[in-house]
Amino acid sequence: MSKHEVLVYLPLKPSAAKIQNLPVKLPVRIEDLPKIVNEDRIDLDIIIRGLETQHRVKADEYYDSYLVYFYYEAFKKALNESDVSKAKEWLEKARKIKVDYRYFFYNGLLQRELGRLDLSEIELRKAVEMNNNFYVGYYELARLMQKKGEYDEAVKFHIKSLETSGGEFSLPLLGVIDAYIASGMIDSALSLLEHLPEDFPLFVDAMLRKGVLLNELQRYAEAEMTFNVAIAKEERWELFYNRAYSRERLGKLQGALFDLKKTLELNSSKSIYYDIALIERELGFVEDAIDHLLDYLEAEKEPAAELALARCYLLLGDFENAMRSLPDSARKDFREQLLVYRELAEDRGENEPIETPLFAGIVRMYRNGELVKNILELQTRSLKLPGIKELFYSEDLDYEELMRWLLKRFENEQSLRDRINNIIHGKMPKERDISIEEIMTFIRLLPFFGVRFDRLDLFTRRFAFILSGHGETLAILSIILKLYYYSLSGTDFDCILFLEEAMEEHKVYAFKFSKFIAENLETNLIDADTALEISPKTPREFLVKLLALLRADAIEEAIENDQIFYYFRR
Repeated sequence: MSKHEVLVYLPLKPSAAKIQNLPVKLPVRIEDLPKIVNEDRIDLDIIIRGLETQHRVKADEYYDSYLVYFYYEAFKKALNESDVSKAKEWLEKARKIKVDYRYFFYNGLLQRELGRLDLSEIELRKAVEMNNNFYVGYYELARLMQKKGEYDEAVKFHIKSLETSGGEFSLPLLGVIDAYIASGMIDSALSLLEHLPEDFPLFVDAMLRKGVLLNELQRYAEAEMTFNVAIAKEERWELFYNRAYSRERLGKLQGALFDLKKTLELNSSKSIYYDIALIERELGFVEDAIDHLLDYLEAEKEPAAELALARCYLLLGDFENAMRSLPDSARKDFREQLLVYRELAEDRGENEPIETPLFAGIVRMYRNGELVKNILELQTRSLKLPGIKELFYSEDLDYEELMRWLLKRFENEQSLRDRINNIIHGKMPKERDISIEEIMTFIRLLPFFGVRFDRLDLFTRRFAFILSGHGETLAILSIILKLYYYSLSGTDFDCILFLEEAMEEHKVYAFKFSKFIAENLETNLIDADTALEISPKTPREFLVKLLALLRADAIEEAIENDQIFYYFRR
């Protein structure tokens, strides 16, 4: 032996040796001794160097078994780090000392990593044939079968893994669920998930799968409850992120924003900024949305995020930055919206022709003076509400004064008063449903923004937040605003096309409301006579009545009984 291969047999406490699967007398090269003083664990490379030296000095079956074991540990480490060439080296070193079922197992994993799936299957099958009780081998074989799209075989080997482990190995049960999902056997997957006891070792992982699956099935309320159960046991970013998706579809925008911010605390990925920004925009927190979009775009130049940024700038009336942010892929109607809003705000003629019917009508009415004339007439009608004009200055709104005005106007609406007081004091308020009278107030406020349609779009989001915070409220107010635009533009109104577009636009944050719209599309709303006779009790009923009247061109008749419909006459 050379002086560089002096071994010291380091005595270890049996308990310490067991933790790292080491011999109680560990051979260590003398130069490595200083590296392990006062250390709780011994580095893998030190262990291997000592055992390799022992093998060269005197091959011993006892120590060689440890050496092969740690070669495979080094193999796994290299494979996890995607260092295939290094993994091959460790595997070959193990093979030279001893070939048993483990060699074929790890070679199967290596071949899978290299994409040689058929060869991987041969090796893994050989491993479990040599050791019929090798439950990890059955599990990896099942994973390979799933990767190959052979789901029946995958389920068979997952079950075999469960059986041979005596139920002590939990991963195969999740594997069965994953195989069911991948093969489209959704009911079977859900049945398994629903019968898992809460003491199942991987219960949180299972509930994550269940929640994601329910989201895909558009069963958002059930998905939210599933994530609630999982989060009560363990706070993972994946749970909050997917619950945010459920809550957004349920219209719980405030809850979705909370979940996304919690996700960001647990996972600092900048990709989450984009999701946060979209909800902040819909809640009217546009300045915050811009900050988050700019942060996101520093890491990821994505057209969808650039378009979202342009929309935010437009809501603030920052037309220069909106134009600068606009991606080449932006839809023509949004480009024209931006040009029209800028012309109205800055009283400037645009050279580009406007082809979108709604915006073309608005420009035509503005240039011939009818738009301003009609808006002034509507302002006169709205002045019947005491103190309404004092809320505005230069076609802009004092939102603090608005909230104080609403507190007086709806002094008997305790839930609204509580919500507004919380907003005033910087607290996130509880969500609430809105009343018909609150919708009437919204409509009467619209004319005082004059031709500043950018501010109107922003007001709709902020007013929905002040009143409610619910996605359905925002959807209803957004539809009413667009109908108001149509009335001012004098443009022909295609109710069916309008509803189809609204359904698509609002399903992200008001899924149930979008289904409600779809149901009304199927039944063709209600007839004009019924619309004229009914007295709406809910915001949905009011919206259906308004749409039915517009479709039947019966607004003039409706005005005789309710002046609120005057705001939607041509």
